[in-house]
Amino acid sequence: MRESEESANIELKAYRAITNKKYRKAQKLLAKIDSLEDTESRIVARNNLGTAYEKMKELEKAMTLYQANLEEGAHTPHCYIRLAIYYEKMKEYQEALDVVNKFLEVIENLPKSYGVWGSSGTEKLQKRRIRLLEKIEMQGKSPIN
Repeated sequence: MRESEESANIELKAYRAITNKKYRKAQKLLAKIDSLEDTESRIVARNNLGTAYEKMKELEKAMTLYQANLEEGAHTPHCYIRLAIYYEKMKEYQEALDVVNKFLEVIENLPKSYGVWGSSGTEKLQKRRIRLLEKIEMQGKSPIN
């Protein structure tokens, strides 16, 4: 079986495990993909594994995976959004704002046909950005734009 077929098979099994709330099983399956050379499969696997970790309340592990995807050059909305939400929940508003700003910058440079991140996605992020700026101001800090 070719590597891409193998990873697709693992992804499907892991997706089913996640939807059936068998997060440990999904975790074991998706960990296999991380060692493969197929970058796209690794990115998808990390996102799915991050979702499983979030469901298991292992947020720091999930955030590490999302951060690894960004460091690898993945510009998936899932990574940015989950990181921003995590930082906001941790009351780390400046970090959340940095993630949102970075993603808004990335969106501007993507082709218009890229995914669902048209005007509605940008509007949601702009609203989150404004909310974060307000929270930072309420803390008595000056946001770093």
